Amino acid sequence: MKITGTVRDAKTNEPLDEAKVTLSVGTTEMASLYSDAKGYFAHKETAAYIGETLTCTAEKEGFKSKTLTHRIEEEIIPLEIAMEKEAEEPPPKRKFRISPKIIIGAGIGIVVIALVLVLVLVGVWWFFIREKPPLTPSDLVAKAVSSSQIDLTWVDKTDNELGFRVYRGDFKIEVEADEEGYQDKNLEPDTEYTYLVRAFNDAGESDASNQVSVITLSLGKISVTSTPSGASIYLNNQPKGTTTYSIPSLSPGTYTLRVDKTGYRSYQQSVTVKAGKTTSINIALKKGVKLDAPVVEKVASRSHPAIPSGLKAGCSTCPVIKWGGYTYWAYSHRDNRVAMTIVAYDAAGKVVRKWYKTGARYVGRIGVDTAAKTVTFWGQADKTIVMKWDELRVPGS
Repeated sequence: MKITGTVRDAKTNEPLDEAKVTLSVGTTEMASLYSDAKGYFAHKETAAYIGETLTCTAEKEGFKSKTLTHRIEEEIIPLEIAMEKEAEEPPPKRKFRISPKIIIGAGIGIVVIALVLVLVLVGVWWFFIREKPPLTPSDLVAKAVSSSQIDLTWVDKTDNELGFRVYRGDFKIEVEADEEGYQDKNLEPDTEYTYLVRAFNDAGESDASNQVSVITLSLGKISVTSTPSGASIYLNNQPKGTTTYSIPSLSPGTYTLRVDKTGYRSYQQSVTVKAGKTTSINIALKKGVKLDAPVVEKVASRSHPAIPSGLKAGCSTCPVIKWGGYTYWAYSHRDNRVAMTIVAYDAAGKVVRKWYKTGARYVGRIGVDTAAKTVTFWGQADKTIVMKWDELRVPGS
């Protein structure tokens, strides 16, 4: 059996040399030895004491005696002994007497010094430490960008704000620190709104910025007629009705108008809507070449043309549509959303049109209904996306 250990100062963890270490089992003293310069000691014992209790006592001048006990259950016993220094006796107190006058004078001096110190500290806190309200933001500008949105910008003049408060009349909106703008949405058309901005922190609000007023844009509309009538109208690829029809409540801006009718070429143009105005579009549809039904083919996924950013094929052998000289691929999205983007390519592999549709992902098969004139894209878990032929037609085909 081998007993090893170190003796250290409990406060500094420095090793203690020349510490006397006494090892015993019961009333039998096994050894009495001293730690070396590294505080290390060791003893090898030939007798077997398995199951007995080892008592280790360490002694050193200037330190309190330390005793450890350890139940012997193995051949090698490591010990760590931390010794505390003995408390030093305080020096004897000197007795002296203080004159009452000295005590009174000292007390008055302490009071005066304390008052001066308090005044100095209050002044330092007031002028240098206390948090001050932030500086006032400047150059507030408001611009009506649509019939329902006003964009605000201002200049941040401070670096100690927690944020900004945008006041629209009595309505308050909080904006994060360091921002220098806000988009106020969901407003009423043709309505005047007044704004001001204040910065704020725990000390309070800044003064108000300059005040601005602006009127949201009026709504416009598009009136569409066609010859012949009864053509389907799409605005930014969203169905709106059939000709003759007026599309109301449109925010000023530019839109893509498409008109489709079976047996006629698809018509498409950009239309600019002005505030409070009606834009009239008269279309003479041209007869087109009668298209056969879309044809579905299976092709290897590696044969796809260039895939638009954010999309993926999602199949090893993919169903595609061949129709009107174009090839249609149904791509899934790399973020795995439940949606597909249908992409039409011309014979040169150039993207000519895209349709974003939700409801299914990972196309597995495509079906064509010649009676209903629809195309159905089947995806994972038999979820489907259904599109009419008129919607899938590429303008001019």
